[in-house]
Parts: sequence; C-alpha cells; structure tokens
Amino acid sequence: GGENEDQRRSDIIQVLSDVLGETEPQLGTDQHAALDFIVQTDKKYSTLSNPNKIRQRYSLAVFFFSTGGYTTWSTADNWLNEDLDECDGWEYITCYEGNVTTDVSRLVIEDIHLEGSLPTELAMLTVLDDFEIQGNEIFLDGSIPSFVYDMTQLKFLVLEYTGLKGALSSSLLRLSNLEWLSLNGNDFNGKIPRELPPKLELLRLDNNGLEDNLEEIINLSSTGTLPDLLILSLASNKLEGSIPSTIGLATKLEVLNLDDNDDISGIVPSEMGQLTALRKFSFEITSLSGKVPKEVCDLRPSPLEKLRCSELSCTPDCCS
Repeated sequence: GGENEDQRRSDIIQVLSDVLGETEPQLGTDQHAALDFIVQTDKKYSTLSNPNKIRQRYSLAVFFFSTGGYTTWSTADNWLNEDLDECDGWEYITCYEGNVTTDVSRLVIEDIHLEGSLPTELAMLTVLDDFEIQGNEIFLDGSIPSFVYDMTQLKFLVLEYTGLKGALSSSLLRLSNLEWLSLNGNDFNGKIPRELPPKLELLRLDNNGLEDNLEEIINLSSTGTLPDLLILSLASNKLEGSIPSTIGLATKLEVLNLDDNDDISGIVPSEMGQLTALRKFSFEITSLSGKVPKEVCDLRPSPLEKLRCSELSCTPDCCS
C-alpha cells in the first residue's frame, strides 16, 4: 500500500515491540539484518493488515541470519524470497492452516551447513510443534538454549549430530506435550533426567557419552513415569547394569536398542516375553550372557534378528 519506508519501519518496530523494545536492534546484529529485510525488501505484507505475518517472517529471518544464512547454508534458494509466502515456497517449513492466519507448525532442516546459534526469536513461532535439526553445528556453547524449554507446544524435538554436549537438563520436563525426543549423535554425558515429559513415545539417545544405570532407565517406562514409551534407543553410550524383571510391565515397548554398551551385563529376563508389542530387541556388543528365554523366543513376529544373537546361546529356532 502507501506505506513509506520510515513509516513502515516505525510500524514494524511497533508490531515487534515485545521482542525489540521500542528501539531498533543494534547495527551489525542478526536482528538488525532481519529488520532491514522486512522493512526494505519484504513488502509482501503490510503491517496493519498482517501483523502476524510480519512477526513470523521476522522470526524466520533472524533464524536465517543467526545460523549462517547466505554465508553457510548450502541450499537456501527461496528463504527470504519476498515474492513468496513463507508457508508456500520457503524450504523446510510446513504451516498449519488456522482460522485467522497461517502459522509455521513444522521446521525440519537436515545437513545444509547451518553454523552459529539458535536465536530466542524462534520462540515467536507459537504454533511450532515439530522442530528438527540434523547434522548442523549450531550450538556454540554446547547446550540446548533455555528458551527451547519454554516452547511447551512442541511435540517433536529432534536435534541430532548438532554438537550438543554436557548433561541433559531436567528442564525437559517442562515440554509437557513432547512425544518424540531424539538427540542422537551428540556428546551428552552424565545421567538421563529421572523426570521426563510424560507423553514421550520415542526416546532416542544413541551415540552419546551417557553414563547411567540401565535398570533405572527401564523403570522410567515400566513404573509409570513414561507410560506411553514405544521406542527406547540407547546404543553406543556407557550404560551399565542389567535388564530388570520389571521390564515386563513396559507393555507398550516396541523397540529396545542397547547395542554397543559394553558394561550392560546379566541375563535377558523371561518377563520380556510379556512385551507382545516388541518388534526389535537389539544387544550387540554388550556383556549380556546366558540363554535367550523361551518366552522371548516365542514372541511373534520375532524381535530378534539373526545376528543379534551372536553373543548369547539360543535355542535353534530362536534367532532365525
């Protein structure tokens, strides 16, 4: 419409006042670059009729500049394309059609050389429930930024091979709607928090440096803390201890992957035969011993792959 640039800049700063305050961001910051884009280049939406679109595009622009943008992203053909709606043409984005506006509900980015850090402006995407970044080094200080724990609408959080390190935070519990948590291929150490989002169905922590007790982790699922857990994948960590007989109570469990944890020992308890949903049980490179119980062998379809029985004695028909 008839907005001149000074008026548009003033209007946009007003629309973003909760994140900017009343003043412009400092020159040279990612926020300033994003504001310049919205004011000077991105004329697709007016501030008066589409304040939510302005906010959303600003948030995505800050994310773009904060994670390397034009400098490092290997494919960013349509990001910040002023002629396209962000929901219909900017890669890696899926939107939810609400009653009034179209909001970003999914942001999934794999292996495109993001570098830098996640900006707090991502929290402006209040409908985002699926956030996945894989194979990009974007965590300068190594930890999940604290603002992520305030994004309580998240159902899927996947941060794989992203350079995360340190201990897993008990703040994960605040993500009360989370169903999937996948943090494979980072450098987390220490223990898994004993209080986790109660709706978790998938917990994947493969290829980290976690030092924890297997019995206590299994009991999170079997004693009610994680009643809906379907997939528990803990391969290539430093776990110790044994599989407790209480695993028979984790009746929804479909996948249990314990590969490459040398210090997991003891036997496979017969109670695992109660896990009628189990479709994969994997334990290569552990110190489990004894026989695979008949109750587990009799599960159909068998959760055991032929190779996975190499270190335990099996009845002839158990692992084929």
